Amino acid sequence: MRMWMVDPHSMCTKHLSGEHVELHMVAGWLRRGRRVDGWVDTNCLEPLSIARRHAALAREMNRRGWDHRSPLIQPPVAAYQRPEATVDKTAALLELRRRCSACRKLQEMQGERHERGNQELRYNYLSGKKGPPKDEANQENAASNG
Repeated sequence: MRMWMVDPHSMCTKHLSGEHVELHMVAGWLRRGRRVDGWVDTNCLEPLSIARRHAALAREMNRRGWDHRSPLIQPPVAAYQRPEATVDKTAALLELRRRCSACRKLQEMQGERHERGNQELRYNYLSGKKGPPKDEANQENAASNG
């Protein structure tokens, strides 16, 4: 059982669907009053974030064209179930990258898109222009068309 707590866009199909199923399982355990110390101690569980995380995964599942039909309500979390626990998201991301080449590739692609966006923002800020910088071919086409 693990809550990766990374951006669902950067998760492969296997890890996205796996975490989704496991959230339903852990919600049942919490409702039945089971202890979850082992998962908390190994950076796998954030008890108070179950419903919010489920919603994020469901949005990504729908974005990918899946037919998500399993709502989840945040279960009550007793004091002995460690409600204060949080997942170290950086450590989780590194572990997911280490374990799964498909997730690693998605994360690299996401990072490249993010960096391109940052370059456009820097260009716009420094040049005072709106929109992305045009390459020379686009500038030539624009000049010849207009």
